[in-house]
Amino acid sequence: MNPENSRIGEKIRTIRQARGLTQKELSKTAGIGESALRSYELGNRLPKERPLEKIAMALRVRPEALNPTDASTAMDVIYSLFEFEDMGAIEPTENGLVVKKFGKRAGVYRRTLKAWSEKKAALDAGEITAEEYAEWKRIYNPLVNMSGGKPSPDPYTGSIQEGNDNENAPLSVSTSPFMADFLESISRDMK
Repeated sequence: MNPENSRIGEKIRTIRQARGLTQKELSKTAGIGESALRSYELGNRLPKERPLEKIAMALRVRPEALNPTDASTAMDVIYSLFEFEDMGAIEPTENGLVVKKFGKRAGVYRRTLKAWSEKKAALDAGEITAEEYAEWKRIYNPLVNMSGGKPSPDPYTGSIQEGNDNENAPLSVSTSPFMADFLESISRDMK
């Protein structure tokens, strides 16, 4: 069993159960075989792109929410941050990180970090539950309204996020308590 397969399978199973669906119901809604879904959830098989998209649509989550990230250690996270810097997306500062101009997508980063910070603050304040926070992350897509016109629903989740993507100023996340805690935890893990 491949660890990547296991992580995808665990994500599918967790979201399926949170939705109150059986494997039979999800496989029918997604239009895939029940045995294939069972194999994915057990980590015996890795779904290809199209079946993964069908599962995501049936679960009403972004397909990216099902893909594993390789950040199981502090070093994985650190080297991912180095790679983002090499791509010109972020810049380290003494107090944290700055998300730099990144073409038309600068507003996406800004809007995402702002919305994420607000949701995390709502969780910390007890205004939303951990499940509501996890659900927000599963369905979040700042790219559904790239044209700047009428908001359009995400094709997978049906959710709508409004906003203008044409903002060009760099975004500093050094003042975000969430990011400060994140960076501090990496520092602790390295000791």
